[in-house]
Amino acid sequence: RVVRTLRALGEAPCDAALFDRVVQEYRLQLVNAGFKPCSLAGYERLHCLEATFHHADHKLAAIHALTPSAIASFARQMLAAAHAAVFTCGNLHADEARAIFADVLGALGSPPPP
Repeated sequence: RVVRTLRALGEAPCDAALFDRVVQEYRLQLVNAGFKPCSLAGYERLHCLEATFHHADHKLAAIHALTPSAIASFARQMLAAAHAAVFTCGNLHADEARAIFADVLGALGSPPPP
Protein backbone atom coordinates (compact mmCIF):
# COMPACT_ATOMS: atom_id res chain seq x y z
CA ARG A 1 0.00 0.00 0.00
CA VAL A 2 2.86 2.41 0.78
CA VAL A 3 4.51 1.87 -2.60
CA ARG A 4 1.18 2.31 -4.40
CA THR A 5 0.58 5.58 -2.54
CA LEU A 6 4.07 6.88 -3.39
CA ARG A 7 3.60 5.90 -7.02
CA ALA A 8 0.25 7.74 -7.16
CA LEU A 9 1.89 10.76 -5.56
CA GLY A 10 4.47 10.84 -8.34
CA GLU A 11 1.91 10.43 -11.12
CA ALA A 12 -0.78 12.96 -10.21
CA PRO A 13 -0.69 16.30 -8.42
CA CYS A 14 -1.87 16.22 -4.84
CA ASP A 15 -4.82 18.23 -3.60
CA ALA A 16 -3.59 21.82 -3.12
CA ALA A 17 -5.84 22.57 -0.13
CA LEU A 18 -4.77 19.40 1.65
CA PHE A 19 -1.12 20.14 0.87
CA ASP A 20 -1.46 23.63 2.35
CA ARG A 21 -3.05 22.26 5.53
CA VAL A 22 -0.30 19.64 5.97
CA VAL A 23 2.46 22.20 5.39
CA GLN A 24 0.83 24.62 7.86
CA GLU A 25 0.59 21.89 10.51
CA TYR A 26 4.22 20.90 9.95
CA ARG A 27 5.28 24.56 10.07
CA LEU A 28 3.54 24.98 13.46
CA GLN A 29 5.26 21.85 14.80
CA LEU A 30 8.64 23.17 13.69
CA VAL A 31 8.07 26.62 15.16
CA ASN A 32 7.28 25.00 18.52
CA ALA A 33 9.97 22.28 18.38
CA GLY A 34 12.41 21.87 21.24
CA PHE A 35 11.26 24.77 23.41
CA LYS A 36 10.15 22.80 26.46
CA PRO A 37 12.82 23.07 29.14
CA CYS A 38 12.91 19.29 29.49
CA SER A 39 13.76 18.81 25.81
CA LEU A 40 15.69 21.94 24.82
CA ALA A 41 19.09 20.82 26.13
CA GLY A 42 18.87 17.40 24.51
CA TYR A 43 17.67 18.90 21.25
CA GLU A 44 20.52 21.39 21.04
CA ARG A 45 23.03 18.69 22.08
CA LEU A 46 21.91 16.53 19.17
CA HIS A 47 22.24 19.51 16.85
CA CYS A 48 25.83 20.04 17.97
CA LEU A 49 26.93 16.39 18.02
CA GLU A 50 25.03 14.58 15.27
CA ALA A 51 25.99 15.35 11.67
CA THR A 52 22.71 13.89 10.42
CA PHE A 53 20.51 15.85 12.84
CA HIS A 54 18.43 18.48 11.05
CA HIS A 55 17.54 21.41 13.27
CA ALA A 56 13.96 22.65 13.24
CA ASP A 57 15.18 26.08 12.09
CA HIS A 58 16.76 24.52 9.00
CA LYS A 59 13.63 22.48 8.27
CA LEU A 60 11.50 25.59 8.67
CA ALA A 61 13.68 27.47 6.19
CA ALA A 62 13.49 24.58 3.70
CA ILE A 63 9.72 24.17 3.94
CA HIS A 64 9.21 27.40 1.97
CA ALA A 65 10.62 25.69 -1.14
CA LEU A 66 8.29 22.70 -0.73
CA THR A 67 5.71 22.40 -3.50
CA PRO A 68 3.39 19.64 -4.68
CA SER A 69 5.45 19.30 -7.87
CA ALA A 70 8.69 18.97 -5.86
CA ILE A 71 7.13 16.17 -3.80
CA ALA A 72 5.91 14.41 -6.94
CA SER A 73 9.36 14.70 -8.50
CA PHE A 74 10.98 13.30 -5.35
CA ALA A 75 8.55 10.35 -5.29
CA ARG A 76 9.27 9.55 -8.95
CA GLN A 77 13.05 9.68 -8.42
CA MET A 78 12.88 7.59 -5.26
CA LEU A 79 10.76 4.87 -6.86
CA ALA A 80 12.90 4.81 -10.00
CA ALA A 81 15.86 3.79 -7.86
CA ALA A 82 13.89 1.38 -5.65
CA HIS A 83 14.51 -2.34 -5.44
CA ALA A 84 12.06 -4.69 -3.79
CA ALA A 85 12.63 -7.75 -1.70
CA VAL A 86 9.47 -9.46 -0.53
CA PHE A 87 9.45 -11.97 2.30
CA THR A 88 6.26 -13.74 3.24
CA CYS A 89 5.79 -16.25 5.98
CA GLY A 90 3.02 -17.74 7.96
CA ASN A 91 -0.25 -19.18 6.87
CA LEU A 92 -0.07 -18.21 3.19
CA HIS A 93 -0.56 -20.30 0.12
CA ALA A 94 2.17 -19.99 -2.53
CA ASP A 95 -0.28 -18.27 -4.89
CA GLU A 96 -1.03 -15.65 -2.23
CA ALA A 97 2.69 -15.01 -1.73
CA ARG A 98 3.18 -14.63 -5.49
CA ALA A 99 0.23 -12.21 -5.62
CA ILE A 100 1.81 -10.03 -2.90
CA PHE A 101 5.11 -10.04 -4.78
CA ALA A 102 3.41 -9.15 -8.06
CA ASP A 103 1.49 -6.35 -6.31
CA VAL A 104 4.69 -4.78 -4.95
CA LEU A 105 6.49 -5.05 -8.28
CA GLY A 106 3.46 -3.67 -10.09
CA ALA A 107 3.30 -0.71 -7.73
CA LEU A 108 7.00 -0.05 -8.42
CA GLY A 109 6.25 -0.07 -12.13
CA SER A 110 7.94 -3.34 -12.92
CA PRO A 111 6.08 -6.11 -14.68
CA PRO A 112 5.15 -9.07 -12.48
CA PRO A 113 7.25 -12.21 -12.88
CA PRO A 114 6.07 -14.85 -15.35
